Formats: sequence, C-alpha cells, structure tokens
Amino acid sequence: MNRMLLFSFLIVLAIGNSTAQTLTRSIALLDLTERNSETNDGQLFSAEHILKVTGISYTITSTLLDAEQYAVIFCSSYLDSKTLSSEEKNSLIDYVSNGGIVIAPRVTDEDLFSLFGVSGVTESNSNFLVNWNNSLTTPLYRWIDEPEEWTISLGRVGGGIMFKTASYNLSSAIDLARYENETVAVTQNQFSNGFAYIFGFTWKEVILRSQINRDIEAQRVSSNGFEPSMDVIMLFMRAIFNKHIPYSTWKHTSPKNSSSTLMITHDVDSSTGMDSMFMFSESEKNLEVSASYNVTVRYFDDALMTDFYNGHLPDVQKLITDGHIIGSHSVGHFPDFGNDDIFPIGNPGNTRESYSPYNDGSITVGGTVYGECEVSKDVLESDLGVDIRMYRTGHLVYNKYLVEVLDELGYKYNSSYSANEVLTNFPYQNKTGRSFSGTNSNIYELPVSISDVYHADPMSEDNYLEKVGFWLDIISKIDANNASTVLLIHPNRGYKLLGEEYLISHLPGSITIKEMSAFGDYWRVREAFDFTTQKIDNTIQIKLSDQSSTLDKEISLIINNGQDLDAVSMSMGTSSIDFDTENWGENDLILYNFKFALGLHDLSDFGAKWSLYPNPVCENIFIEMDLINPSKIDIELVDRIGKTIKKKQFNQAVPGHQIITFKVGDLQLPSGLYFCRIKVDKYAEVVKKVIIE
Repeated sequence: MNRMLLFSFLIVLAIGNSTAQTLTRSIALLDLTERNSETNDGQLFSAEHILKVTGISYTITSTLLDAEQYAVIFCSSYLDSKTLSSEEKNSLIDYVSNGGIVIAPRVTDEDLFSLFGVSGVTESNSNFLVNWNNSLTTPLYRWIDEPEEWTISLGRVGGGIMFKTASYNLSSAIDLARYENETVAVTQNQFSNGFAYIFGFTWKEVILRSQINRDIEAQRVSSNGFEPSMDVIMLFMRAIFNKHIPYSTWKHTSPKNSSSTLMITHDVDSSTGMDSMFMFSESEKNLEVSASYNVTVRYFDDALMTDFYNGHLPDVQKLITDGHIIGSHSVGHFPDFGNDDIFPIGNPGNTRESYSPYNDGSITVGGTVYGECEVSKDVLESDLGVDIRMYRTGHLVYNKYLVEVLDELGYKYNSSYSANEVLTNFPYQNKTGRSFSGTNSNIYELPVSISDVYHADPMSEDNYLEKVGFWLDIISKIDANNASTVLLIHPNRGYKLLGEEYLISHLPGSITIKEMSAFGDYWRVREAFDFTTQKIDNTIQIKLSDQSSTLDKEISLIINNGQDLDAVSMSMGTSSIDFDTENWGENDLILYNFKFALGLHDLSDFGAKWSLYPNPVCENIFIEMDLINPSKIDIELVDRIGKTIKKKQFNQAVPGHQIITFKVGDLQLPSGLYFCRIKVDKYAEVVKKVIIE
C-alpha cells in the first residue's frame, strides 16, 4: 500500500455528468431549529446522533448556502411551507439538479414536492410499523438482513398516543419503505443529476424519544432479544452516503479491526453474589478478560436485603487485583427507585453515616437520588482507592433525575437501560430529565443487550446452555451491524460461570471483549476524531484533523469499495501516518493501527533549525536547536517498530539557540538501530536514525 502525503485541505467530489459541481466529500447537517421555531434542540440532537453513529464526517450549519458546498445535505427537521424562503427553495432545487443529495424528514412544503418526486402528503397518528421494500435490489439495504430489520417499530398499538407521521403519494419517486397500512413512509427520487430522500417521521421521534424511553412501547421484546429499530435508521443513512459518494469513508464502531465489542458486566447485589464473584473474577483473569463489577454497597439491612457489603471489602479488592473495574450499583438496590415521588432528587452532601434509607417490604422511605448515587460512589472510592465512573441502577429502573445527578457527581457512564427498551445497541449521550428539552450531559448510556434474567423461563442449571445459545444468536445479529453488546450476569451461580465460559469460547474471533468504561472511553475518542478525504483519480487521501499530536491506536476507518483503490494515504498536519489494512466485507477496506511514519520531515518551515550528535551514540544524545517562538518540544527515542522507549517533554520551551541533553546510556539498550523523534508544537517534527553502540 502506497503512503502519500495529503497535499490539500480541499476535498473534491465529481457527482453526475459533465455538469457536476465540486462539493466537499462529507455531510452538511442543516440546522433548522430557529427556522422552524423549535423550543428545544431535540431535533438537532437526534440528527447529530445519527451522523455520529454513521461515522461520516459532517459539519453543522444553519445557512443553506454553506450547506450546498457539501455532497450531502441532511436536514435536522421538517420542511414545511415556512422553513425556506422562495430563493432558498430554488437554490435547493438547483443544488440537487446539479448532483447534490438531500435527506429530509416530513416534507409538507408543496413547492418542494417535485424535487422529492411526490404529489401529496397525508399526516396520521396511527402508523406504528415501517416495512422496507424487499422487492428492490439496492445497496441502501446493506445493513438490513434480519426480520427485525426488514420491519422496524415506531410504536405499539395500545401503547399510548402515537406521534404524527407523514405518508406520501408518489409521482416520480420510488418507495423504499411503507407503513403497515401500505402508505409510503420513505422515498427516493432522482432529480436530474442528484437525489432527494424523504422520511415520513422526524429524527426526534425515532431517536431521542427512544433514548429517553418515552417511545410508544415500541420494543417488540423487553430483554434478551434483538431490537434494532433505531439502529436500522442510522445505518440506512450511512448506506445513502455510501451509494452516492465514491469510496466513502467512515469511522468504524469497534476498536481496530474487530467486528464488534462485547462488554461483560456483573451486578454484585446479593450475599450470594458477594460469596461467589471470586469464581468469575479468577476465570476471567485466566482468560485475560477484564470485566465490570457493579457493586451494591449494602451497609444496612432491611426487609429486602441484608447488609452484605459489610465484611467483604477484601473480596471486592481482589476484583481489582484480578484486573477488573468497579462500578456503582447503588446503595440499596431498591425496586421503587424509578418513582421520583418515592425517590426525589434530594441534595448532595450525603455520607454513609447520614444516609439511611429503609424498605419495609413494600415501599422505601428516606431515599434520594443523590443519596443512592453519591454515597455508593464515595463508599467505594474511600474503601478501594479507585475512581468510580460507572453506574447501574438496581432492577434497571430509571429515575428522571438520575442523569442530572450522575453528571453532577462526576460519573461518566450509565448502563441502566435495556437495549431493547431504547431500540439501540450503540452508546449515546444522555439528556437530563428524560426530557426532549433536557440539557446535554457528560454521561454516556451503554444499554444492556443481554442478561441472565429470563422472566418467563428463568435460567437454571438445566437450561443455561440453551440460554447462552440465545445470547450467541443475538450477539451475531448485533455483530453484523458492528454494534456493541453489553452482557449482564449476576455472579451468584456456578452454572452462570459455566455459561459465560461457554459463551467466550464460542465467540467469533473477530469480536473483541472490552471492559465497559474502556469501551466508553474509546467511543468518546471516536466521536471527537475527525477527518476529511480527497479522491484523486483512483486514490484516496485522508487528512486527520485531530487537534492533538497523538493518535488513538484503537480508532479505525473503513472505505466503501476500498479494495478497488490503487492507493490510500493518510496524514496529520505535516506528518505522514502509517497504518495497517485488511479487506473488510465483500469489497471494503479497513485501516487501523495508526502511527506516525518513521521518516524525515523538514522543520525549517516552522522556524526550527537543529542537529543531533554524536551518531553512533553510547551515553548521551545532544540536540542543538535554534527555535522561533516554540510552545512545546517533545523528544522521543523509539525502536524500529515505533515503540516509545524514553520521552522528554518541554512544555514551555525557550526560543533561541539551545543544546538539549538526552541521556540513553542508563537505559541499557541492546546495540542497534533506533529513531529519535523531535516534535515542535503540534505537528512539526523530524525523525532521525540513531545507532546505539
């Protein structure tokens, strides 16, 4: 694979025929919040989440003229007669005619009907299902291959008052999906050199409504099932981009070249769990698996449970010794925690001594959300000397104040929803208050996909392999979407351990196992990671726009039909990036293991002159430099495979002439070839071969 530098920040895309225009190879998210006089950011938040999951590079703009510089315009919310001015409507029509792609939810503006290929619209509050048109053969259905994906759920008959949807009469458009009553739900229309897509529902109704679990009971199974309704919509958006943008590139949703990620979590919420968890911990340690143990700190007893946390501190500490991560599973594991009348928000400042909730067997008194979240965190951090970043409620019940309190207390991850209930297996950023108008928190939800809780037919010593078989089937379907699986096992029975070991031994080798907070950290980095691409002839050049000079080695990129390319190159600033590649799927290419290339890059353009001596070296390397206004210097000694051996950093470098001594004699390194990398400020760098005698 050739490694070429990316020479331009301009990304060029030729769409259509000779009349095609030059457009940026990414998505413009057109923010219509103010135009539609929306009272909150729910539509924009939902639209952005869709694009975050797709992994496609995007820019948010509220100006149509700016949006028209991009290959795809993704409207944040509906287009009615007042959304766009007459001039803007004509401009949008010209944009699509010249090769642009527009995607919009709930179009009711008759002036745009010809663009979208429809002749009329009907609004309804009684559409509950969307059936994709399986009579079509199209790459748009790439991630639709299961019965639960060919029909997705918007709500359940009898589940409550249904939100408004729109169906369309077709003129030139084709139907990609219909509601259960055979009216048209999703359309595609070719308009001259471009395409226009309509979805008959807004993003808030199918994304945020599900995330806060205020959908109309849309889940078709409550737990231990495959419910991808939200995921199908998001992956369909990626498929649209892939269809129209040659060699489209997106951020993968699992570390490196793994197909997906499994997170093993344990809720330690009983005396039996405390007594038996060591078996799971030792087994996972032997299998080199790190798991999440969410501990209930029951320091009191009541009608529900004993004070099983007391006296077990050494057992909990051993979990850490075995390489596992501790999370909070509340103080009392109360079944009525989700009732905000019984559990008000309360106030911070609670301690083990001052917080004394009690359940008499029917109702809890004295409990607050702050008390459950704050005291459990403080007890674990004080007793174990670790940072508690994860939370899971008892019984997966959800108090409306939960996210607000977790955010205030410094948690990072919450895993208190069933993936079936929220219709997704991807992580997402929580809003406070389970409200469309809630603020965006710093808490990310990692919903529980599968668990040892089978209500109708409980898991037992006689059927645990059958239950694990269900898990493996669900994991395979989640894996096909490259989504993530969170497994919950209560570590209180030997047969559950046997089931876990069987599961691990039968996982496809492409699935990686990762501790939950570590995966959450990866997902945050993935969301912040940004890039642009340029297509030149039959090559793709990728420019990483990460603002740091480091590379997260777990991030990876996939290029649609990348196996047909002649070459792919990658760079960050002035630095060339090396990477590994593998064939992915039928004809895609995955790029991973990003690392700075070990080659010579001139620093003179950045006001730096330098020399390195002696070479070969025995004891000290002397680096002589003339610098103009530097802010930071990093010096690293690396081996031939790029592993850092020693690093020295100057955060406030002095301008002018200086000599820096870099000691290597005390490292007792084998003789041979090494590299000395010098970085000035963010990206300017030089790498020099060094012989150590």
